[in-house]
Amino acid sequence: MSTAASKEMWKCAYCPISEPAMRYDNLVRHTHKVHPGRPVKPRPPAGTRDIMSAFGAKRVLSDDPSGPEPKAHRRQGDASRSGEGEGPHRYLDDPHHVPAFGGSSSSSSSTSSTLRPIVAATGQTPSSSSSSQPARPWSGAPSDRPDASGLPVHDPLTEASGSAVAPAGRAFGRREGATLANQEHIIRELASLKSSLDKVLEVEASKHARSDFVTAVKSVSPEFRVDWTSGLVICSVCEKHKYKLSRSDLPVQAERTGKFDIGGPALTAAKKRTLLESLKTHGGTATHKRCAELGQKAADDVAHKVRMNVARVAYLTVIEGDSFSRFERSVAALALAGSSVGDQNHSRRFMDNFLVAMRLELLARMTYVITAPRASLGNRCCPFGIATDKVTLSKRTLQPLSVTTISNGLITSYLVGSPVASDKSGLGLASLALDTILGMGLSKEFVSKNCVSLSTDGEYLNLRAGERLSELLGVDDDAQLYHGWDIAHRLELCHDDAHKTVDLRGMLHSEVKSQIGSSYERTRMAAESIGVKFYSPLSYCKTRWASSERRVLVNFGRNLRAIYHADGCPDRPKYLEAGWVCTYVVVLNSMVSASLISQKVTLRPWQVWKAVCDHRDRLILAEVELQLFIESAKADTLSQSDFKLESFPSFAKFNIEEETWCGLPLWWSSKYKLHQVIVYYCEQASSWLHLLIHALGSRILHDIPEWLRLSEYSLGAEALLGQERLELLKHSYDMPVAPGDGSFQAADELVRSRNEAFRELSAWVANYASYDFDLDKLDSQYELLVQRVRDLTKDAEAGTIDICELWQRVHCMPSVFTGIEDALYICAHASLKASTESIVESQCSSLGAIDDRRHISSQGRADTALLTWNRIGLDHQEQFLEGSLRRMPPSFRGFTRSGRQFFRDKKYRVSQVVDRHLSDTSRTEIANVPMGAINRNRLDIPDDNNGDSSDTEAKHSDSSNDE
Repeated sequence: MSTAASKEMWKCAYCPISEPAMRYDNLVRHTHKVHPGRPVKPRPPAGTRDIMSAFGAKRVLSDDPSGPEPKAHRRQGDASRSGEGEGPHRYLDDPHHVPAFGGSSSSSSSTSSTLRPIVAATGQTPSSSSSSQPARPWSGAPSDRPDASGLPVHDPLTEASGSAVAPAGRAFGRREGATLANQEHIIRELASLKSSLDKVLEVEASKHARSDFVTAVKSVSPEFRVDWTSGLVICSVCEKHKYKLSRSDLPVQAERTGKFDIGGPALTAAKKRTLLESLKTHGGTATHKRCAELGQKAADDVAHKVRMNVARVAYLTVIEGDSFSRFERSVAALALAGSSVGDQNHSRRFMDNFLVAMRLELLARMTYVITAPRASLGNRCCPFGIATDKVTLSKRTLQPLSVTTISNGLITSYLVGSPVASDKSGLGLASLALDTILGMGLSKEFVSKNCVSLSTDGEYLNLRAGERLSELLGVDDDAQLYHGWDIAHRLELCHDDAHKTVDLRGMLHSEVKSQIGSSYERTRMAAESIGVKFYSPLSYCKTRWASSERRVLVNFGRNLRAIYHADGCPDRPKYLEAGWVCTYVVVLNSMVSASLISQKVTLRPWQVWKAVCDHRDRLILAEVELQLFIESAKADTLSQSDFKLESFPSFAKFNIEEETWCGLPLWWSSKYKLHQVIVYYCEQASSWLHLLIHALGSRILHDIPEWLRLSEYSLGAEALLGQERLELLKHSYDMPVAPGDGSFQAADELVRSRNEAFRELSAWVANYASYDFDLDKLDSQYELLVQRVRDLTKDAEAGTIDICELWQRVHCMPSVFTGIEDALYICAHASLKASTESIVESQCSSLGAIDDRRHISSQGRADTALLTWNRIGLDHQEQFLEGSLRRMPPSFRGFTRSGRQFFRDKKYRVSQVVDRHLSDTSRTEIANVPMGAINRNRLDIPDDNNGDSSDTEAKHSDSSNDE
C-alpha cells in the first residue's frame, strides 16, 4: 500500500471556516500545534447534516471552542450520576423512560428538563410535599423512607411541576393526569421518530451495501458498471463493441453478452461471490477479448489522429520557415475547424524539443537509406559522393554538406548538416565535413569504404580539401576519392572570362535593374491598362549568372511594352537604342540551358559532359551565323529575310523598314545609319561568343578524366541501345559524345572495344573497392546488361526514351537486375564519381529562408534547413512524425490529458494556449456586422488574369520566351 500523503484537502473544525484547507497530515500537525490536547477533528464538507438536525432536534449554543453541541436532556441531579455524555438514543429502546418535553411553565428549568418514569395508574393519592423539593426518578423502592432526622419522607414525584408521574399503587392527581397525557403524546412521537430512524438506517445500510458491491465490481475491472434499474452488471466494452463483430464471432445469445444478473435488491453473500467470480472469468472469454481489441483500436485511432493533427501542423511550420507562434495560431484554427487537437502541448515551447526530435528521426532514416543493402547491387551498400560549400548568414559562416547516392534507381541528394565553420583551412574544412557525416550516424569505416567523390568549388580545390579528406579516411585520393571541380562553377568562370574582354553584361544590367526597381507598380498598372500579362521581375544570382540572367532578361522582354507605356512612351529610352537591343538579343539567346543541366542531380557525369559539348556547338553555330549576318549588313543589302537567324530568333522581331523592334520605335545616333549600328554591336557580340567558346574549351573540355571517358564509352546511350537506335532518345544530352571532344572511337582499331573498356573500368574500381570481382564474370554480366536494356526498349517510339528513367527501371526491376548485380555496382561507382556541388547552392538558400521573428541560433537554422530541404510529401509524413513523437523527452505525455487529470484540471475550452488565441476580441465590431446589412457582388475577373506570374520558362520554347 502506498505511504504517500492523501491529496484530499480538509479544514480544521476548531478554526473559522475561512481558514484555508490542508492535507490530513498537515491537519494533524496543525491540531497538535494550535489546539493542543484536542483530538484531530476535520470540518465536515459543506451540506453535511447529522441525525439530530435532520429530525428537528434543537441545538443550543455553547462556549466550548470545539463548536456547538446538541441540547442534552438530562435527568435531575448530578451529571456524573445521571449518565453524562449519553445521547437521546438511550431512551429509544426503553418505552418506560420518556423525556418530559411538555412540563408546566411554572416549574424550574431543572425540573422541566427531568426525565420521569411512567407507570400504570393505580388510583392512589400521592402524599403532599413541598413543591420546592427537587424531584428524582422513581426507582421502585418504597415510597416512605427516613431522612437524616429519622422521620419518614414521602416520594416527591407529585411535586414535580408538569412532569411528575405517580408511582405504582397511588392515585393520580389532576396535575399528574394532565402530565401523563402529554407524555403519552411524546411517547408516540418518539416511537415515530424511532421508526423513521430505523428506515433511514436501513436505507443507509442498503446504500453502503450497494456501494461496497459497486466497489467490489470495479475492483475486478473498471470496465464493468452496475445498473440497479435493470438489476444487471454490464461490461461496457462488450456492450459498445459486440455488434461490430462478425457473425461468426458473435455468441448465440448476443443480447446477453456482457450482462450479469444481480438477483434482486437483496444481494446475498453467496450470490455476490458467485457474481464476482463470473466477472473475473468474463475477461478471458473470446468475445470480450475481441471487443477489447476493437475498443483499444478505436481509442488508439483517436489518439493517433490527435497526434497527427498537431504534428503535421508543427512539421509544416518548420519546413515553411514560419515563426513558432504560427504553430499556435494554426492549432487554434484547426480546433475551430472541428479537428481533434487534444488539450495540452499546444505552446510554441513544444516546438523546440519537437524540432530536435524531427532532426534526429530524419538523420536516422537517411542513415538507414544510405547504409541499406541494395538488391540490385548484390546486397551491397551503394557508394555515395559528398558535396560542400560555405555560406555566411547572421555573421556566422556555415558549411552545408550533402550526400548523393542512388535511391530507388535515381541519383538523389540529401542535406545532412550545416555546422559552423570556424577553421577555414583545407584540413579544418575537411575535418568538419567528416565530422558532419559521422554525426548523422555513419561509421568512419563505412565512409572510407563507400565514399567515392568530393565535389566543391575552386576555393576548396586550391586548399586541397580532397587530399586532406583522403588522409583522414586513409584512402587513396587518386583512385577512390575523386575531388572534382563543379561544372556549374566553371561555366560561370567561362562567362566571366568572356565579359572581361567584351563587357556586354554591364551594358545590360544597369538598364534592366532600373526598369524593375521603383517603377514596379507603374509597370504593373500599365500592363493592366494595355491588356497584356505582367511577369514578376526577377533578380540576378551573383554566383549563378549564367543560369539566372536568361530568366531575368526573358521577363524583361515580356514586360517591355508595359515598361514603355509606364514611362509615358518616351522618345529615346535606353532599352530601345538599336545597339542595346542587338546586345540584348544576342546575350538572351546565348544563355541556353547548359548551366541548368549541369546542376541536375539525377544526371550521370557523362550526360553533363555531353551537355557542355552541345552548348559549345550551339555557340559555334551562332558565331558563324552572326558573321554571315554581319557581312550582309556591311554590304548595305539588309532585307527583312536576313533577320531570320536560326540561332537568334529574336532578330526576326526587327522591322527594318519601319525601324522598330517588337512594334516599338528604335533610335540611334544621328550620324550613323541603322545598319551601321547593327554591324558594330553584332561584331562586339561575335567577339564575345568567340571568347566564350575558347573559355569552355580551356576550362572544361580539355580536362576529361580517364574514368569518365571509359564510363561514357561503355555505359552511354550508344553502348546500351546501339548506334542505329539513337533516334529513340528524348534529350540531346543523352546522345554520345563526339570523338573530337575526347571520347573513344569504336571504329578505330587502336581503341579497345566497349567490353574491354568496361573491363578496364571494373578493374579500376576493384582496385580500391573491398569486394573481390571476377573480371571474366563481369564481362558476361555486361553483355547481359546490354541485352536486357535493348529488350526493355524494343517497342519504344522515337524521342521517348529518357536514359535516367531507363536506369531507374534497371535498378528497380528484379527481372532485369537479377544476375547482373556486380556490373550494376560498377555502374553505380561510375555514376557517383562526380557529384553535383551546385545543389548545395539551393541548400544554402534553405538556410536563409527562415522567419527572422524566431531569433534562431546557428544550430536551429541548420536543423530547420535540414528538414526543409529533405521535406517529405504531405501524404507520406505519418511514420516520420510518429517516430519523431516517440523521441520526445519523458516529460512529454502526448496531447491529451489522462482521465482523472482531465476532469480535475479541466478549465479551458480547448487548451490554455488555444483559448488564449480564441479570446482575441480584436475588431469584433467588424466581425459582427450582420450578413444582410451589406450588398455583395461577385468579382468580375477575366479568364486571362493580370495578376503577378513568375517565370514559366519550362512552358515555352526559347523563341516564344522573347516576346
